[in-house]
Amino acid sequence: MESLTPLYIAAWHNAAAATSALVEAGADVAATVPDGATALHAAARAGAADALQVLLQAPGGYLAAAAPSATGASALYLAARYGHAGAVAALLHTDADGAAYLLEAHGAEALEGAIVGGHVSVVAALLAAGADPSAPTASGWAPLHIAAQGGVLAIVDALLAAGARVDDAAAASTAEAAEAEEGAGWTPLHVAAAYDHAGVVRALLHAGADPDALDAAGCTPLDAWVEYVRPRQVGVAPALTPHGSGESAGSLLALRGAVTRCAAA
Repeated sequence: MESLTPLYIAAWHNAAAATSALVEAGADVAATVPDGATALHAAARAGAADALQVLLQAPGGYLAAAAPSATGASALYLAARYGHAGAVAALLHTDADGAAYLLEAHGAEALEGAIVGGHVSVVAALLAAGADPSAPTASGWAPLHIAAQGGVLAIVDALLAAGARVDDAAAASTAEAAEAEEGAGWTPLHVAAAYDHAGVVRALLHAGADPDALDAAGCTPLDAWVEYVRPRQVGVAPALTPHGSGESAGSLLALRGAVTRCAAA
């Protein structure tokens, strides 16, 4: 605790009155602790919305919020990743110009963090504030790819409603089941199929996703299902069969045909 500043401690515990008094006494909102975090990072990580609002209103507050910690995390990312809707609201609504600056600098990573965490309300708040639903992340995946992997249908629906592109091809895959070079060119539908998220597959198809889209290796979403889902699992296959029949025998034939086509590509 000796290495933490009084402002950091007050912010972490959401002690808004103490935070305000320290700021008025001249405490530096941009001062960092050994891991590079500021009091703003602490408040965002802890979901301390009241203290966060005080810090944002201080001189240089939004600049400090946008600055990454030593781990590369911004205040907006931390609040979004850990599902602190109140803290996200404070960051996005305390000052319009500051929020626009923060969203432009860190909106994509914050949206990714909220999706990974499965925080539907935070995803909705970020999209409503103007976060790009199709901006690629550092992994090469767009938000819709990440949501398709997570399988939270409400998040997929929110992204689609915000205009996310359904057939964007990924530059690379971060799927746990994939090797380093696999997954290049995957669409969100490939991802949903590989993770056996039938509801997401149906939502993507309803939104106009191409069931015959080819990845960089010439493989379709059906091929991804064959490769990454155990043969006895049939959650996704019926929705992806050529006629949507839902019959297990027809699904198996279609899946086998997809494997042959992919192997020949």
